[in-house]
This record gives sequence, C-alpha cells and structure tokens, in this order.
Amino acid sequence: MYQSPTMTTVFSIQPESIWDSSKKYHNFTMNGGHYSVHQYAMFLRHQGRPKERHPFDTDDKIPSIARILEIRAKDRQNVYARIYWLYRPEDLSGGRQIHHGNRELIATNHMEIVDVLRCLGLVEVTHLAGDIESPKTAPLQFHLAS
Repeated sequence: MYQSPTMTTVFSIQPESIWDSSKKYHNFTMNGGHYSVHQYAMFLRHQGRPKERHPFDTDDKIPSIARILEIRAKDRQNVYARIYWLYRPEDLSGGRQIHHGNRELIATNHMEIVDVLRCLGLVEVTHLAGDIESPKTAPLQFHLAS
C-alpha cells in the first residue's frame, strides 16, 4: 500500500514487488521530448494490450490527457509512469453540460501505470478557477471532480 504525499488516498500497485524494485526518476527523454513528474501529456490508452477497461475509457486510438505523478524504470527499455487521467465532460456518464467550458477537462482518481512509449507529447493544462469561459486560444483547463 502506498500513500501519495499530495493525496489523502491510499492506493495499491500490483505486482508490488516489481514496482518497488524499480528505480525512481524525476524525468525521462523520448523522441527528443523531455517529460517530468507533474507535467501533463497525451497518452495512447492501451496500445493493443488486453486489459479490463475502465467504465469511462474512450476509444483506444484517441489520445487522452494525463498528469505524470511518478516515473520508475527497471532499465532503459522498461520505463513506466504512474499517471492519472483527465476526462472531457462528454467522456463521463453525465455528458457535456451547459456549465462546462469549451476546453474543460475533469481530473479524476483513475490512476494507471503506463509504459512511457505510449506518451505522444506534452500539453499545457491550467487549473480552472471558477466558472470562467475560456477563449479558444487558451490552454486546456481542468477542475477537480467533486
């Protein structure tokens, strides 16, 4: 069992022994891009691996945005990131509502360990404070689901 220093949620990682034996890193470099803990990036969902789907999973071929929480690696070929997914309102069961902003994302507690090869690039995401409608040129915004 793990408890994140930035969250009050306790979570478990299976298989725990493999995760614990992997070395922690603050960043990784891939295809000329430099990725760090706490950045937001686009990831492919499952990359063809059989996996039980989360109820809100979107099409596997459509990239989704996630925040990188932790990076670990066994070696140069086996680098993984613990991430949490951000969803578009239309990806959730209630769908897009009139109060959602055009570029709004919703932070979730849907956490996953992913191979960094699924990472497609960084995205700019800012925290949405209040019910402010953003112009189309603004970065993607998010709010925490209550």
